[in-house]
Amino acid sequence: MNKQNKLNLLTKISVLSVSLIITTGPAISPLLPDISNHYNNISEAAIESSSTVQQFSVVISLIIANFISKKIVSKKL
Repeated sequence: MNKQNKLNLLTKISVLSVSLIITTGPAISPLLPDISNHYNNISEAAIESSSTVQQFSVVISLIIANFISKKIVSKKL
């Protein structure tokens, strides 16, 4: 596999993984009452945190992306 194909594959994987992280929370949210009813021995707060904890990584990534974009010089078009 040449360098361009590896970079292209890495880009596709990166975009898909970010998309998965962002969309998982809203997909789980409607099911939280059913999950809470099924797992009686787990507190409701712990179950609800499963849909919000993953969003912290998105917020941290957005903050870090600002610093990274300042360090990487863009080409002037």
